[in-house]
Amino acid sequence: MDLENIYMPIMDDLKMVETEIKNQIRFLTDDHKFVNEIVGYFFDAPGQRLRPALVILSAKAAMGDERKQRNFDDIIRLATIVEYIHSASLIHDDLVDGATSRREKPSINIVFGNKISVLVGDMLYAHAFKLLTERFDKNVMTIFSRCVQRMCRGEINELRGCDFEKYLGIIEDKTAVFMSACCNAGATLTVGRENTDAVQSLSDFGLNFGMAYQIMDDLKDGDTIVANLYRMELLEKLKEFVDGAEKSLYGLRESIYKESLTNLLKYIIEYGGSEKWGEIIPAKIIV
Repeated sequence: MDLENIYMPIMDDLKMVETEIKNQIRFLTDDHKFVNEIVGYFFDAPGQRLRPALVILSAKAAMGDERKQRNFDDIIRLATIVEYIHSASLIHDDLVDGATSRREKPSINIVFGNKISVLVGDMLYAHAFKLLTERFDKNVMTIFSRCVQRMCRGEINELRGCDFEKYLGIIEDKTAVFMSACCNAGATLTVGRENTDAVQSLSDFGLNFGMAYQIMDDLKDGDTIVANLYRMELLEKLKEFVDGAEKSLYGLRESIYKESLTNLLKYIIEYGGSEKWGEIIPAKIIV
């Protein structure tokens, strides 16, 4: 199982998102050569596009296998926006953490300097919210404005150091809340008030998935104090969040999109992007 197979039901959608990401760079930079070079440098090395995938899969899973796709253009635009928000957060994180690389090449702060990194991250945030205000209602705006506030809060709290309980709050703020927002907003676009249960289920899935994802990532890296000191506690919490993510999908109608969300959870836990991950995580945790 790999991401390409998991994304197969939405592969055409993700290709459109990729095109829209590149199209928006022109509007963001206003064809300014140097700014275009900096932003293009970052987006030339795409990540897993996990958050756009969560938006699209949640939007379609909320509908089930209905042939009629509602708000299709809005889904693509929202998936693009969340990748801009995510990219802004990564640029700022690399600066704060003093990171030297991102996606197997030097990070923006190393190549272009700290001051430029701050401003480029700010530009991406500003452009993302410009696109939100142009197209989406107050509800979607509120989801992401609160989300970014919590992401910043998590980063601030992380700089102060943490014990195990504070760590859980930090990863909820920095990672899980954003993934929950992606699922929540995606489902809201397609079913909204017509099916609040589906929206809540997918929002819960995103939160639990995000917690499991970050714990997995920290355990795999093994370079954090919490990961070294509280390994068994983290494994217990990992199983709790995996179970929570799986159960949150029970009430949704069966569809290829619900199946993809389930497989995405399995992929993150079973593989974690590494063949050795199975040696780290006990089999009983795997869904």
